[in-house]
Amino acid sequence: MSFTNALRWELRAVAAALVATAKARLTVVGFSGYLLLWIMLPILNLCITGLIYANRPALLAYSAVAIAANAIVFSCIFYSGEILDSERLTGTLRALFLAPCSRFSWLLGGQLVGLLEGFAITIITLIFARVVFDVRLDANLPSVVVVLALFIILLWGFSLILGAVGLLLKQANQLSNLIFPLVLLLGGVQYPVSLLPDWLRLPARALPFGYGFEALAAAMLDNAPLPALLSQLVPLTGFAIVLPIVGIITFRWLERVVRARGELDLY
Repeated sequence: MSFTNALRWELRAVAAALVATAKARLTVVGFSGYLLLWIMLPILNLCITGLIYANRPALLAYSAVAIAANAIVFSCIFYSGEILDSERLTGTLRALFLAPCSRFSWLLGGQLVGLLEGFAITIITLIFARVVFDVRLDANLPSVVVVLALFIILLWGFSLILGAVGLLLKQANQLSNLIFPLVLLLGGVQYPVSLLPDWLRLPARALPFGYGFEALAAAMLDNAPLPALLSQLVPLTGFAIVLPIVGIITFRWLERVVRARGELDLY
């Protein structure tokens, strides 16, 4: 098969997985569930943050951007495990692994649904922050695009690692739920990593999330150009290179382990 034909099949797999996942989400969650997900959650999170930082406008503005971007982080981390667990429960996981396309194509198609949800929640959160808390954006568009691109790439790699471990443990989604509180604590969502005490800041700097949130906050609130973000962009670029490679290798390795055990469809 030529490269063009192979690429065409991969893109078809991505599109088919995207449509199937979107339909499944609408069936399970429903329109009212989406309204709660897209509107109530960011409103509640921002209201709590607004009460905490009522007299600290700089921290409130930072947290508004970080909470908004955190919806993308959660979606990227959550969807890999959600797809694997749901397919295992319905007994179709083995068939997907035997499909004439790479497993990363149908995983990506499902993850794109989560990414779209994350962007929708992010936009709603920022609008609410502007209307209710008067958080004003002064965005540098090239910086925002570059930071978001690096952030999404590294999150994809991170989700593959979690998905692979969850494939082995047969609880991919539960593993994502276990990891997410650590992201809230060490990722700098509601408090910048640079202001954390030393015993939390040191392990937080070994993770990519704080760099992403700090860079996005600077790019969206202070019109920071790319050269001003080098201290965040350098580690973000490193994570965006390393994590996808580690994720692909880990996923392939643990898939072989699960296949050897004959547990691919066992829950």
